[in-house]
Amino acid sequence: MKRFSKKILVLLLAAAMILGLSFPSFVSAATPRLSKEFIGLYVGQKYTLKAKNFSGTVKWKTNNKKVATVNQSGVVTARSFGDATITAIFGKQ
Repeated sequence: MKRFSKKILVLLLAAAMILGLSFPSFVSAATPRLSKEFIGLYVGQKYTLKAKNFSGTVKWKTNNKKVATVNQSGVVTARSFGDATITAIFGKQ
């Protein structure tokens, strides 16, 4: 009986691994992402970031308001020289 239950457990684990390896390829196609990963702007320039593979609410944030601001439509405005990270929060906030 123990040998039989070990075989079943091994088969279930193997099936889980196979499904786990093939499943992410289907999920990755629908993963939300941004229209650009990196952008370079001169002071005063603007760029509109867009969310791809997502149709819900997106909340935008910047980590450095002195360098770049972002409004709730995803419009990034360069304010001074430096680096800033713009973060998109997808879904319910």
